[in-house]
Amino acid sequence: MNNRHHLLISLAWLWLTMGLIALFVLDRQPFDWLAPESLIILLEYSKLFFIAGLLPLLIASRNKTPVKISSCFFSLISFLILFLPLTMITAWFGRVPTAALVLQQLFLLFYGGLIICLIALEDISRINLKRWYYLFFFLLFGAGPVLFYLRLELAGQTTSGLLAVNPFWLISRLDQPNIFYDKWLMQSMLLLAITLCFLIARNLKLKKT
Repeated sequence: MNNRHHLLISLAWLWLTMGLIALFVLDRQPFDWLAPESLIILLEYSKLFFIAGLLPLLIASRNKTPVKISSCFFSLISFLILFLPLTMITAWFGRVPTAALVLQQLFLLFYGGLIICLIALEDISRINLKRWYYLFFFLLFGAGPVLFYLRLELAGQTTSGLLAVNPFWLISRLDQPNIFYDKWLMQSMLLLAITLCFLIARNLKLKKT
């Protein structure tokens, strides 16, 4: 798989997302429960799911060894650019501040960079890091919201540490700039720190070989 295949898959994901958004725009059952102002959140959810859930598999399917980080970043940036016109349109409907929208795109770039560095490290270390990543993916994106709901219903607690580091929760606060900016900074610093650790580990591994 090469950059051309990645581009085609990104286009297919864009068309799928546009089709889903069109169903909500038509305002017909059972797609009549989402207001136009919330379409930007749906779109950002779709982009994040692609990057967090599918990008590791797409990068790992490349035939080149070791993984070329620059080529992977090209695919990631191309994906974000393809979605840019739709992002701007839905952000206008959602009245999302320009600063928050730009920061959200940077966050997706940071998350994608973490994925790329993780797969690059896995490629030279021969350790199945994807298995541990998807375990983390399930715990953070699946078990985290469920535990929050249980704590909310059973104990009445409205705060959760897992939600504070959940990127999907961050997206849901795009229309609340004061909350979004603080949590964006925290999550971005965390992503960059982990990415730096992966890069250092990869460089040390390359020096040994």
